[in-house]
Amino acid sequence: MLYFDGRGAGLVTEVLGDLAHADRVAVLVPGSDTGIDTYGRFRATAVALHQRLTREAPAGVRTAVVAWLGYETPGTLSPSVATTGRAEEAAPELRALVEDLRSVAAPRARVSLLCHSYGSVVCARAAAGLDVDDLVFLGSPGTGADTAADLRTRARVWAARGAGDWVEHVPHLDARACSAPPSASAPTPCRRSTAPASSRPATADTATTSTPAPSPWPTSPGSSSATPRR
Repeated sequence: MLYFDGRGAGLVTEVLGDLAHADRVAVLVPGSDTGIDTYGRFRATAVALHQRLTREAPAGVRTAVVAWLGYETPGTLSPSVATTGRAEEAAPELRALVEDLRSVAAPRARVSLLCHSYGSVVCARAAAGLDVDDLVFLGSPGTGADTAADLRTRARVWAARGAGDWVEHVPHLDARACSAPPSASAPTPCRRSTAPASSRPATADTATTSTPAPSPWPTSPGSSSATPRR
């Protein structure tokens, strides 16, 4: 465990695996209703992900997962979940975490942020110039960006949600958490897709997708699945 603060809702940063020698690092950024009281559930997700990455990694490739509960997440039914306030406060902390990871991990380690629900708003606020290789938005209510290019990141940007994810029905409030109404005709990363269920990168001309979610490591160029276009 890298960090623990039991005050208030609680903050925790935990590493699974050997971070100093990892070739691939996945950072989990949680969404609403995640705190000390529910940390066991969040940690179980991180453990399951690390086990899968370890099992599926190519021979000789070492992996690590960072469970980052580094901000006070909003309650699902609270007014704060409909605004970007918590995300604005959390973004500098996430940027500092990535800087710390880069100082510890192997020089050429591939770092991916897996941002769930409101966590995708946090990642979007931290994205500009952030030294990560992949940004993965899972069950995102929107990022406030109309296109992946608007995030001003060198990372490949991915978006996915489950077919039964209730976030599809969340109204787009005037809080810049989402930037377009669900009826928008030209799909962008923040708009609802009518595309076939699949997983593909979110780019300037692709939409948020549905099932299945991305594999633990976004597809490398030259493989059979879709890769980003810039």
